[in-house]
Amino acid sequence: MKNISQAFCILIFFVSNVFILNAQQISISNEVIEEKGMKFYVHTVERGQTIYSIAKTYKVSIDDIYAYNEWAKEKIKPDDKLKIPISKSEIAEYRVSYDTIYHIVKPKETLYSISNQYNVDIEDLRNWNAKILSSGILKINDTIIVGINPKKVDTTSPIVKIQENKIDSSKNINYEVKEGETLYFIAKNFNTSVDSIVKWNQLPSYFVKTGQQLIIKQPVENTAVSKCKKGRMPLDVTIAAFVPAIDEVTPDMLTSNSNIAVNYISGFDYIQFYEALLLLENMQNDYVTSFNIIPIPQGKNKKEFDKNVSKINWQDVDIVLGPLDEDFLPFTLPLISEKYLWIHYLQKLNVDTMLPEVQFLSNITEELNKVAEYISKSINTEIPVYIYHTSDSIERYNAQYLKNILINKYGFKNVIFSNTISSLPTKITNQAVVIALTIDEPTAGNIVRHLGTSITNLDFLTFFCPSSWLYFDNLDFYFLNKISPYIMFNNCYIDKNNIEINQFINEFIKTYNTFPSLYAFYAFETINFLNELISEYGANYKNCITHLDYIGTVCNCNFESIGNAKANKAAKIGRIKDYKLEIVY
Repeated sequence: MKNISQAFCILIFFVSNVFILNAQQISISNEVIEEKGMKFYVHTVERGQTIYSIAKTYKVSIDDIYAYNEWAKEKIKPDDKLKIPISKSEIAEYRVSYDTIYHIVKPKETLYSISNQYNVDIEDLRNWNAKILSSGILKINDTIIVGINPKKVDTTSPIVKIQENKIDSSKNINYEVKEGETLYFIAKNFNTSVDSIVKWNQLPSYFVKTGQQLIIKQPVENTAVSKCKKGRMPLDVTIAAFVPAIDEVTPDMLTSNSNIAVNYISGFDYIQFYEALLLLENMQNDYVTSFNIIPIPQGKNKKEFDKNVSKINWQDVDIVLGPLDEDFLPFTLPLISEKYLWIHYLQKLNVDTMLPEVQFLSNITEELNKVAEYISKSINTEIPVYIYHTSDSIERYNAQYLKNILINKYGFKNVIFSNTISSLPTKITNQAVVIALTIDEPTAGNIVRHLGTSITNLDFLTFFCPSSWLYFDNLDFYFLNKISPYIMFNNCYIDKNNIEINQFINEFIKTYNTFPSLYAFYAFETINFLNELISEYGANYKNCITHLDYIGTVCNCNFESIGNAKANKAAKIGRIKDYKLEIVY
């Protein structure tokens, strides 16, 4: 059993490509037609899209789409054309054609410098100029596309104008653009126009970047805020929790003299999630409501899963927890609707913007973004950055993701991939950064020994590693402390000195005769989070998750809306010094 005082929670689950398809961003079509006095977007269906996801994107009902596409009730497939009705209030803004903006490449210019000049993403430049860049080289005097701007509206046509509201400058909103958002999406959310946002912020184009700050002038009605009002306190909340097949713990195991049952619980971490829920349900905690836990055994296959699900009276369910195992995700998705608050712990690469989900744990990309941001603020862009990864495909993907951020977003010149320990720096005479992404324990030990013994002046080394290294049994903590690494970790950190955590640990040991696993702590923190959320917003808690920055006993949560989902963006960087961890960012 690993020392609980050193335990940091890091859980990385990735969903296969078939699920990630559901999380794709659907773009609003630029093609508009007019039939019988009505105007329609012409949307081309792409793989993975559904009538539901398309309707959500265009902010129309499914019935609106079926009314003008009767054939779509049977089935839609890639390359089908759908007519999406445009509301009158949109016509003035979106009955437009487009101008293409060109740029002639000058000496010493790069895609990075050009993207900054025109305030566009470097990936957009690559997509718009795929043919020119097919050789991989940007040449002097190349003419490239750097933007696509709407032309002015033809005011001679019968167009409905949007009435301007009076502006109160004292009520302006400072808004940060979130991943996947466009000016169209932001304008719709704040009940204003794209042109107004461009004017208020003096934008050079109609493109915005993730993290960009915008001024939104009032009065506008932010529909997300208006929904979040305190409701009455619910008498009870029913939670359906997906758990491993509990009946696999047979009576023979429970009565065995060799204590197999205890070993089974200790080894099968997922079971501890359910055991912790039961413990919390029965503990005399000062909760504002009663939590009723209904377990749903996942079974061994879809047949068993469906059988167990059919026994649940879903009319009584308020919250769905899980599954913990991504193998059961495709079985779970058909059950999810707006009726339930669906909380899961699968750290997917992308949040599914079409599902009403709550991603409780921040994913690895949040950690990598945090690391890149921290490096950009403290390290010169000329300093070499070594990213170590093993041959594991996920680690390679993460390394590529981090490299792209450092080069394209922050302008680092020398980012080096490394999958052999011998290629890591040794005799350095100037500053160097090493970022190790591996979660393989033997490899982590070898890296620590290599750096700790071969680099004579460790003051030159800035080293980052995952939090999981802190609870590796075979890691040489003398060398780790000597290197004084920066630790990237998500929102979970177990502080054994916390009174509430100690009480929970003691109760868990007393009840189950074993230490709680990190899954037990996920259950512990989820119930605490829900209790605080309901305490603050009553029965309207489902609409108010993004308004609560939860500073918990184990996990911190800072949720942001991404489409129809709520993603936890909490991630931190700590540093080991004198065998203690200090949060630095």
